Amino acid sequence: MCFSANASFAAGGVLAAVGAATIKENKFKRGLVYALIPLLFATQQIIEGFQWLSEKGGMWSQIFGYGFLFFAIVLWPVYVPIAVYLIEPRNDKKHRLGLFIFLGAVISAYSLINLILAPITISAEACCHVHYAFQMPFGLAVGGCYIVATCGSLLFSSHRWVKAMGIVAFLSLVAAFLYARATYVSVWCFFAAVLSVMVLVHARSVKHEPVV
Repeated sequence: MCFSANASFAAGGVLAAVGAATIKENKFKRGLVYALIPLLFATQQIIEGFQWLSEKGGMWSQIFGYGFLFFAIVLWPVYVPIAVYLIEPRNDKKHRLGLFIFLGAVISAYSLINLILAPITISAEACCHVHYAFQMPFGLAVGGCYIVATCGSLLFSSHRWVKAMGIVAFLSLVAAFLYARATYVSVWCFFAAVLSVMVLVHARSVKHEPVV
């Protein structure tokens, strides 16, 4: 999380519990990938908790920084559309969701290459946020494609709670960017982690939820 080590660890613990409950509620084998989202966010928040405790510029800070950014900019762009694809009941939408998966895979691969080739600089801002500075050529275009792959795929779903998560995720992205532009990667990941509680709501409602 973007505020402190204690807050990050607390968020990670709560999300781990939510993730366990979500997996228990999940009734469909193909829904497991979507159900794992809270647990993955829990892992990401715990990594940032250790980031707070590590000496900035040191080896462990770099390791935790790469771990956090792997989740933030490499995993989520391809994982989210795949998860949405697997729970989508309508074949016509599944075909189109394949385009989101392709776009997400391209963004993930591009981001991974940049993480490998370019160094990252990590600092703790005075306003209680972690700042991850890294090179991302064509950053504006990459960011736009990232939003389409993640929020767009959620919005394209037939499930109402998945759609709702897409709407709130996009609004939280805008809020995070306006609130802390330099550290919005960390701030938005906090909002997105909180949003993953909606994955549990989806798991509990999907057995009788109408699709639209």
